[in-house]
Amino acid sequence: AGVRRRLAEPARLARLLTAQGRVALLQYLRAAGGYDAAVSLFATELDRFESSGAMALGKDSRSNTAALSQLRKLCGRLFLQIGRYDDAEKVLLLALTSDREIQGEASPEVGATFALLAETLRSSVSACHSLQERYANALRGVAYARQSLSIRR
Repeated sequence: AGVRRRLAEPARLARLLTAQGRVALLQYLRAAGGYDAAVSLFATELDRFESSGAMALGKDSRSNTAALSQLRKLCGRLFLQIGRYDDAEKVLLLALTSDREIQGEASPEVGATFALLAETLRSSVSACHSLQERYANALRGVAYARQSLSIRR
């Protein structure tokens, strides 16, 4: 129950996404019982947020969408850490859509999500089996990185 409560608090989600938060994410994984249990918890919480609109938090829809985006990015980072790159990219693209909707196209949050997408594709290149797959992933990763840099400027 304590682990789930932490997932429902947007401020804690935001902290888990920072560099310092990676230690907290590892502690969370330990508390959840490892990667498989954490993936299961994240999937359950994502389903709950998506199906209920996160109204359980009792906040406006903008806050709910922001919390859902944070949860998606955390889930994407978790998938990245365990090598589930396709799953990570899918979840992060959903987070990007939410970030654009809430923050606007040129916000730092959108840039950070693009950077996380670029990191995901960079990591996935070494796991690709064919040269074509590597090349396609590298190109997508470069495109994400360029978008991130253009927002930061």
